[in-house]
Amino acid sequence: MSRLEEIAVGKWMTPSIKAEESQAGKWTVVPIPRLPVDGAVNASNQGGSSFYVLNIPGKEKAAEFLTSTFGSNVDLYQDLVTDIGAIGTYIPALDEEAFNQPDDFFGGQKIVSDFHVDGRNPECELWNAYVRDYGYIDW
Repeated sequence: MSRLEEIAVGKWMTPSIKAEESQAGKWTVVPIPRLPVDGAVNASNQGGSSFYVLNIPGKEKAAEFLTSTFGSNVDLYQDLVTDIGAIGTYIPALDEEAFNQPDDFFGGQKIVSDFHVDGRNPECELWNAYVRDYGYIDW
C-alpha cells in the first residue's frame, strides 16, 4: 500500500521537510494546482515574505535600500539560496548557478529551479487586493 502526503506551500517549508532525514528521496516538487477559471496558471507568487515601502517619512531611503539590495543584487540572491535556502523572485538571479543546483534530499531534483518554472509568467498574480492599502511605492 502506498501513501501520498502533500503540502501545498512554497519553498519556505523545505527546511521543515528536510529536518526529518529519514524522508530523504521520498519527496518531489510538483506545480501547484490550477484553479478552474479562464486564465488561471499553475503558479503563485504570494506568500513567504514580501517587502513593502510604507508611504511615511523616510520612504525614499527605504526604497533606495530595497532597490540596491533585493531589487538589483544577483549575488545577494545567490548567497541567500546557498547559505540559508531562502529564495526570491528577482528574475535576473533565476538563471544563476545557485538556483539550478540538484537537491539530494529530493532525489537530485532541481527544486529551486522548479519552484520558479512559472516565476517569469506575467499572468502570475503578484499582489493581493490589500497591497495598495499599505501605501506601496512603485519604484
